[in-house]
Order: sequence, then C-alpha cells, then structure tokens
Amino acid sequence: MKRSMILMTKLLLVSILLTSCAAPIANTPTPEMEISAPTEIVATETTVSTVTQDAPAAAMQTQSTTDDSSNLPDGFEVEIEDFAYVSAVITVKVGTTVTWENKDQVQHTVTSDSGLFDSGLLAKGVPFSFTFTEAGTYTYHCTPHPLMKGTVIVE
Repeated sequence: MKRSMILMTKLLLVSILLTSCAAPIANTPTPEMEISAPTEIVATETTVSTVTQDAPAAAMQTQSTTDDSSNLPDGFEVEIEDFAYVSAVITVKVGTTVTWENKDQVQHTVTSDSGLFDSGLLAKGVPFSFTFTEAGTYTYHCTPHPLMKGTVIVE
C-alpha cells in the first residue's frame, strides 16, 4: 500500500508538471516584442529630360565614343519588383544591353516614352532586353501602371 501511495504521488507530481508546461503563455508584449505601426512610403518624382528620336532605327545604329565612359558596365539588369523598376535611373555606356526582369506576380511592361522600345506584357520571370547604341537620356514607363517610371542615361 505504501508503495502504491508513493507511485500515485509521483504520477500526480508528473501530471502537474506536464500540465503547467502546457499552459498557454500570455501575449503580453515585452520591449523586444513591441510592434510598430507601418511606415508610410512616399514616392517622389524626378524630372528628366527626354531625348526624342526621329525614328526607332536611329538608336540601333552603332556609334563609337571617345569620352571617359570606360568604367560603365557593358550589360545592366533592372528588376521589376513591388511595382517599381529597381534601379529606376541607371547610367550606362553606348552599346550596353539593359535587361529588365519581372519579379512581381502581375504583368508589367517596359515601354519607351518616345516609342523606341516596348516589351509588351511581361509575366513573372520573363526578361526583356534592349541595346542602347546612341548617347542620350531615355525615359520609360509601365503601360498598365503609369506611376512606374525609369530612366536610362547613355553616355
């Protein structure tokens, strides 16, 4: 009998310990857990002058340069993500191929403001490339989302 009482006491203690371990933890925030309100993001617009071309073929002609643009890349990638071109303004040298790739779930375009190039609708993961063969400033936008804007400066 004494043995069964000891066993019952041990079982009772173990069950109390297990029950207390399984008790829910209060959702009281600690200083480390404080939740801050969302930060407001304000978009700003940069004004950039546009170089207009007489014909789309004009930018496709090869042109050699003698300026100091040797430190600029031969190829450049722009990601389309969170309804923005990342980076929105890039500077490249003449002859650079710029590739845009859509990372969003929705379709976007890369459409020249002057009509020089247009990717058409790009689904997620689909790239579009264009080679800039003349110096100038080329602005572009997303046709379905006109607040998405970008600029390629070719030196």
